[in-house]
Formats: sequence, structure tokens, C-alpha cells
Amino acid sequence: MQVGCGSKERLLLAEQILRGLQHIHANGILHLDLKPDNVLISTEQRAAVSDFGISHLVAKADLQGNPTLRVSLPNISGTLLYMAPEQLAHADVSVKTDVFSFGVLLYEIVVGRLPWSGDTVQEYARCILYARERFTLKERISIPSWLRHAISACLAKSPSARPTVDSLLEAFASKGFQQTAALSDEDLAVREVNRASVLAQAGKPEEAVQVLDSILRANPWNLAARTNLAELMFSAGRVDEAIASARLSLQLAPWGSSGAPSMEVVYVNLSLYLMTKDPREAYRVTSHALERYPHNWELMHNHAEACRLVAIECMDFGKNGKPSAQEGLGFAERALSVRPNDLPLRVTYAGLLRLSGQREKFIPYINQLLRDAGSHSVATRLLFVDALIDEGELTRAKAQIDELSAFDEFAGLLVGQKQRLARQQAADG
Repeated sequence: MQVGCGSKERLLLAEQILRGLQHIHANGILHLDLKPDNVLISTEQRAAVSDFGISHLVAKADLQGNPTLRVSLPNISGTLLYMAPEQLAHADVSVKTDVFSFGVLLYEIVVGRLPWSGDTVQEYARCILYARERFTLKERISIPSWLRHAISACLAKSPSARPTVDSLLEAFASKGFQQTAALSDEDLAVREVNRASVLAQAGKPEEAVQVLDSILRANPWNLAARTNLAELMFSAGRVDEAIASARLSLQLAPWGSSGAPSMEVVYVNLSLYLMTKDPREAYRVTSHALERYPHNWELMHNHAEACRLVAIECMDFGKNGKPSAQEGLGFAERALSVRPNDLPLRVTYAGLLRLSGQREKFIPYINQLLRDAGSHSVATRLLFVDALIDEGELTRAKAQIDELSAFDEFAGLLVGQKQRLARQQAADG
């Protein structure tokens, strides 16, 4: 029997479950697997929360003093039907994680079914991350508005938008609950993501970031918004934020909604961001990604570029960088078989030819590349300077460096070439 049809007993059981959560949270425990099977009903019709198999103990003082305390867990498990979005995303959990599971349970108690449906794990997981709970017209009429609002608040995608256990108990006592509107409707979020893309393309990145931030405040698990935000952060030089956002996107990618970036795209972006901070981590990411997507030419390119950067790093520390360069060369050649005219890929390939010691191929290739790319490709011209130094044409190398140094934005890129030139000049006496 539904609550809206007069079942006060079920509503009383729900309140007792809430008190159980209040008690375990007061003792520094996150349950993390609240569901009907883990609620015991006595013969006196009293409910008790049970089964703490995957619960996590937090310092009581921390949890009591900070009800929004978030905890990182290495491996999060649970029951999909009652799992919060942050559990699916392998993100930090908190007391609000239990509130979400209670919301699913409360919906089931009140309505008589689960908030969402799906024929597969992927479909149901996408509902948890993106879909809003629905009430039929009959349910809207029969279920008190305060109760519907409380359920919707518990099922908010953003943990910060969910109520506390104490405020829910107050709502049960007063039969009143004030709902805060949030941008969580999937269709509206899709329109806003598209609007942000238009703003970014129109040269208004700050406005685009504001739009994406508003989406993510309502639903931190929106994959399209998070991926687009990472791209904007990277373009703005905020690499650490881009990497953090892309890592979360990688956790969300298996459950991406229709039109959201695929895991393949997320891997490409993440490895690109990592390249500027940690080439070895970029190498590990692309190695793993290529096991799943062995024919993705962008992943091949990023892996080759990571190999190039690792080879340079090895040589800077007096180690042999040729093995890394030779590995990268193989991937660059595979990528070139798909995209033979891609300039950045050709630049990577040229750099790997040089680092692997294939001088007889490198010199003619870089000269051809310089003719094809013209004088506007800084990366090509830097490699050309390397070639001139390798060939002992130090006067021409210095002229190239002096010409590029006239542009402030290129000055920082020439440090390595200037040092090599100085060492070679000193060696030649």
C-alpha cells in the first residue's frame, strides 16, 4: 500500500530508518549500502538499519563537526539500484551518499517501485547519473507535496544539494519541506552544454565556464559538461584542473548519456593534458588506452609524443633514451598510415627520428617538413635548429634562434636549443 493511499505505517518505518542513519552517522559510520535487504522489521513493526559489510568508519568528531565531510575510498562497492552517483563515479563519499540511498528507498516505500528503470546495468547507471525521478499525475495528487519534494531533494545529483538527515527528520515531524530548484533536468542540461560550446567557439570562454559551472553545481557527474570544462581549463593554462576534471570524466565515461563524449575521447584528452605535466603518466595512460582502442590514431600520436618526451627526459639525465624513441617511432608510423598529412604528428615523427639516431632519415624529412609547413610552424623550426646543430651548422642555427627570440611568446621554448648551441660552440673552441 502506498503512503498516499493512507499507509501511515510505511511512513513511520521510513522515519525509523532515518533515525537509524542519524545514529550510525553520530557514531562516525557511513553505511554506503542502504537498501530494503539491509533494513530489519521487527514483529512490532519497528525498523532497524543492518548489515555494515561495506560501511566505512570515520572519526566521530570529524563526522559530527562536519556533516559534509567527504571520504576517499580505494574501492567502493554497493548495490547498483540504490547507489549514489558519486559511488558510480568512484568519487568521494559522505553522509549525503547515504541520504541518496535513503531517497531511493523512500521513493520505493511511497510509490511502490524504483525511481528509474533500465534493461541493462549501463541504462540504469545512466539514469542514476542523469535522469530525474518521475511521479505520475495520480501520484502527484495522492502523495503530499512535502514528501515528493523531500524525495526529490534526497535524489539530487549533487551531494551538496541533498538535505541532511536532521532536516529530513524535521520534515517528517512537521510534514513540510522546502525544495530548492536546481538545474538537474537532463534535457535542460544538454541545451546548456550546447550553449556553452557556442560561447566557447564565439571567443567567450569565461561565459562558457560560468554556464558549465552552473550545470556541474547541479550535477557534478554530467560527462559532457565536465569534458568541455576540462578542455576550456587546458586552453586557459589551468592544466591541473583540466587533468582532475578529465580523470573524473574517465570514471563517468562508461555511463555517458546519449551525445556525451566516449571513453576513447576522454582518454585522448587526458593523455594530452598529462603530456605537459607528467609524460611518464601520459605514457601509462596511452598504453592502457591502446589496449582497448588499438586503432585510434590520436592515441597512437599521443603515445608517440609521450615516448618522445620520455626519451628527452632520459637523455637530460644522462640515460639512454633511444628505446623510448624507437617505441614511439613505431606508433608514429602507424598513426601516419592513417593521417599522413597531420602536421603535429609529422613533427612528433621527425623528433623521434632524431632521438632514435636515424640521421639519414631525419635531415631530409625535416627539410621537407619545413617546406610543407612554412615558417609559421614553430615546432618544425625548433626541430630544424636541432638539425642544424647536429650537422655543425652553428651559424645558421644561431640565426634561426635569434629570429625566433624576437617573439616573446617563443623565447621560453628556445632554452634547450640555446644551451645545446652554447655547448657545441664551446666544444668547437
